[in-house]
Amino acid sequence: MVIIEQSEKKYEFRVTRCVFFELFTYLKVPELTSIMCSIDNAIFNTYLPEKIIFHRNGLNNTIPQGNKYCKFVIENKEK
Repeated sequence: MVIIEQSEKKYEFRVTRCVFFELFTYLKVPELTSIMCSIDNAIFNTYLPEKIIFHRNGLNNTIPQGNKYCKFVIENKEK
């Protein structure tokens, strides 16, 4: 994991290795990784939804979609 920005307004980091993608690829079902990505969205966006928002800053920002890393952006709506 590499932290890109850490401030009161935004916390952004990149994950450079996805154990879920590696496992599902080994099991020959890499498409199941998208379910884990969906769980990230659900979990991050249910915690204090009136105060923070989670996103990946665009499309195709995950390893299973061909990117070199998975992008995580958590923004404080109040700042």
